[in-house]
Amino acid sequence: MSKVKKSHITLRIDAKNLEKLRQEAQEKSLSTNVLINQIFDSYTSWHSYAPQAGMISVLRDLPVLLFDNMTFPELEKLAKKIITAKIHDIVLLLNGEFNFESAVSLAKSWLKVSGFPYRYETANSSYKLIMQFDMGKKWSFFIARCFEEMFHTIKEIKTQSEVTDNSVALILKKV
Repeated sequence: MSKVKKSHITLRIDAKNLEKLRQEAQEKSLSTNVLINQIFDSYTSWHSYAPQAGMISVLRDLPVLLFDNMTFPELEKLAKKIITAKIHDIVLLLNGEFNFESAVSLAKSWLKVSGFPYRYETANSSYKLIMQFDMGKKWSFFIARCFEEMFHTIKEIKTQSEVTDNSVALILKKV
């Protein structure tokens, strides 16, 4: 693994904010420096461009309540419509290029900033993204369809998903 080049700067931070950062770092068993680097990473990989890409934050209950009134075919149609219309531009805006690696990076960034636990595994030309949502089967189904649509737009990628009430396992294979 290559070392990340580090730079040094001096910042002036509001005392209340610094104290909050120190407390959070301590609660997470991190140094304040590591926590601040995580914040910078989150900002530069997601928060600085997400609003321009049309991304917003909503309460978890909103999609759950909306999806409860939809059928699985309606959810599949919605996922296809959203992803077909927007995903290429979103990935380009957030990552500067559109390919397998940038799509995976987008998925992982979204999961991380949304607070959804996930695990990413690689083996040969197969990749597995396991995500836990705890938002019901319809949400899991919708997200699985969104990710499948996103990766279908990338040639030479075959997708397969397993959906439960709480999670999605997405298998990606380069062909």
